[in-house]
Amino acid sequence: MFTSIQGILLTMHNVRDTMIEFVGRPSIQANTAKHYRLHLDRLLLWLDGQGVECVEDITPERLDAWQEHLRDVGKTQATRYKARTVVKVWLRWVWWKKRIPTPNPVLYVEKVKQPRRLREKATVEEIKALLAVCNTTRFTHVRDRALVLFLFATGLRARELTALNVGDYDGETVTVRHGKGDRPRRVPVSPIAAKEMRLYRLRRPPVKDGDPLFVGQTGGRLSYEGLRAILMRRSQQAGIRRILPHMIRRASATAYLAQGVDLYRVKEILGHVSVNTTLRYIGLDLEDLRRDMLNGDPLKLLE
Repeated sequence: MFTSIQGILLTMHNVRDTMIEFVGRPSIQANTAKHYRLHLDRLLLWLDGQGVECVEDITPERLDAWQEHLRDVGKTQATRYKARTVVKVWLRWVWWKKRIPTPNPVLYVEKVKQPRRLREKATVEEIKALLAVCNTTRFTHVRDRALVLFLFATGLRARELTALNVGDYDGETVTVRHGKGDRPRRVPVSPIAAKEMRLYRLRRPPVKDGDPLFVGQTGGRLSYEGLRAILMRRSQQAGIRRILPHMIRRASATAYLAQGVDLYRVKEILGHVSVNTTLRYIGLDLEDLRRDMLNGDPLKLLE
C-alpha cells in the first residue's frame, strides 16, 4: 500500500481529506477553489464507483479510463483538459505533502491536447457605446463611466477590481494586493481614466483607505455579480451584445499591443506569470494577422 513517511495509510477517506486541505489553502482564491473542487469531486466519485479503496489503486490506467469516461459522458475537450490539469496539480501536491516514495501516476497519463479557441473581447466601438449611455451626472452614471474606463485602462480581473480599497489607488497607480496566485502588482492608470475616477470620488461621501473603491447601490462593496449586472445592463441600453468584465480585460490587452506596448509589459499589466499565457489569453485577430503577414511578407525580399 502507498503510505506516507509517517506510516499513515492513504485510504480514499484520507485522500478526500487531502483534497479539502488542498482547495482550502490561503493562496487559492475562492473561485479557483470552487473550480478545483468540482473536478476533484467528480474524480473521487468515479473512483469510488470503480471500487478504489486506497491510493495505490489510482494507477495511470485508471486515470486514462477516467478520461475516457469523461469523453463518453459528453465532456468537451476543453473540460477534459481542465480536469486533467487540476488532477495533475493536486496529485503532485499529495505526493509532495505526504512524501510518497513511489512514482506519481499522473506522470504517465496520456495528455489531453489543449483546444484552441477564439477568445471574445470587446471592441473599441463597444467600449464607446457603454460610455455613451452613462451620459448624465447621476451617481450611477458617473460610477459606471469611471468603472468601464478603469477596467479598460488597467486590464484588471473582475475579482481584483471588486477587491480594491480606496487606499489601493493613489490617483496615478493602482496596487493589486491579491492577484491570481496571490501575486501583488502595481498598474499605472491613464490620465483619462484618472479624471473620471476623480469625478466619481467627488460624488461619494468621505471615505477611508480601508473602504471599497467601487460601491454598489447601497454603498457597500461592489460584488462580482454586481459588476457583471452593471455591464450587462449598460450593454442592453447601448443596444450591443452582452459585454462581460473579461471581455474588457482582453480588449485592454489588445489595445496596449496595438499601441505598440511591448508584449512583456502587457504580461506584467495583466498579472500573468508567462508570456505564453498572455498570447493564449489575447488570441489572434485574423484581420490583424493577415495585415501583419502582408506587411512583413519575407517574400518581398526576393523581389
